[in-house]
Amino acid sequence: MASRGAIPDREVKRLYAVSGNLCAFTGCEQRLCEPGDSGEPGVVTGEMAHIVAASRQGPRGRGVLTDDERNSAENLILLCERHHKIVDRRPRTYTVDVLTEMKRRHEAPFLAAPAEATAAPVVSETLLSSLLVVSELPQQIRSAPYVAASPKEVAATVRWDADEGPVAFITRERRLFAFHDLRSASGPFARSVDRGAVESLTARDLCSTSDGQRWYVELLNRTLSWHLRSLGMRFDQGHNRYYFTLREDGSSPRMDYRSKTGRAMSRDVVRPNERSALEDHHECRRAWRGPCRRSLLAEIAEVAGLSEPFGDAFAGLRRRPARSGPGRGGPGGDGRRWWWGDLGPGRAE
Repeated sequence: MASRGAIPDREVKRLYAVSGNLCAFTGCEQRLCEPGDSGEPGVVTGEMAHIVAASRQGPRGRGVLTDDERNSAENLILLCERHHKIVDRRPRTYTVDVLTEMKRRHEAPFLAAPAEATAAPVVSETLLSSLLVVSELPQQIRSAPYVAASPKEVAATVRWDADEGPVAFITRERRLFAFHDLRSASGPFARSVDRGAVESLTARDLCSTSDGQRWYVELLNRTLSWHLRSLGMRFDQGHNRYYFTLREDGSSPRMDYRSKTGRAMSRDVVRPNERSALEDHHECRRAWRGPCRRSLLAEIAEVAGLSEPFGDAFAGLRRRPARSGPGRGGPGGDGRRWWWGDLGPGRAE
C-alpha cells in the first residue's frame, strides 16, 4: 500500500463520504471516527486499503492501473485496522474481485439518491398527563467527592429524613451528584461528601457530553421514583410500569386530578375487594396441598367405591376445568373433571 500522502485529499474525502463511518468489511460494525469528548479531539481509526496495490510488489499489485487510478477512491476501500491487516495478509482469499464486490455492497446505501421528502401535515393536539404535571426541570446540579470507601457505602451516610422533598443521588467517578445544595451542613448529604470541594454545574453544561446527559437523565429518574414512592406507588420491573398499592389499613389511596375537560376530579386508584390472578393461583395451590386435597380425595374415593388408605391409587390424579353446563362437573359439582394420568381422561362415577 502506498503512503497516506500519495492519495489526493479529494479522493480521501470521496472515500469517507460514501463509507458511512463504518468499516466496509462484510459484517463489521466498527466505527471509524470516534467523536471527541471532555475537551479532547476526535480520533480517526479508519484505514484506507488499496484494492489493487499501490505498487506492483504489494498484495494484489498485478492489476493494470496507472498510478492515479491506483490512488483513486474507486480503488480504495475503508476498513478498520484489524480487517485491513487481514485483507492484505490473505491476498488469495481477498482478491480484487472479492474486495470490489465488498466495496460495492457497502457503499451502495450511501450512494443511493435520498427519497423525495414530503412535508408532514401540521396537526394541533392537546397533550394530556394522567399522572404528573411537569412544570420545570432542575437547572443546577451539584457534585462533590464522597467520603465513603465505595459507592455501595454512600447510602448509609445519607440522612434520608433531613429533607421533605425527594432525596436522590448518583455516584460517578468518585463523586456524588445531586440536585441538593451539597454545601449545607443540615442537608441530607452533609455526612456523605466533602462540603469544601463542591462544584456546581448547569443542566446545559452537564448534558453537553453523552455521559453527562445519561447522568442527568438517571438523576431525574431517581428523583421521580422517590416522588412516586411517596405517593404510595411501586415499580413493576417485569412490565416497566408504576402501580398504586393499598394503604396499611387496607383502604385505597384517593388521588385528585383533572379530566380532559378541565374539571377537578377525585377517585380511588385501587379496588380493595379485587385480588390478582397470581394471588388466587397461590391460594388454590396452598388449599390443594393442605386439608382440602385430603377431603377431595376422600370424596372421590367414596363415589368411586374405594376405601382408605389410598396408597398409590391417586398418585397420577390430575384435574382440569370442565365445560360449563349442568351435570358436567366432577365430584362435588365444582365444574372440574378428574382423571389418572396413566389411564387417560375419565370421570369418577
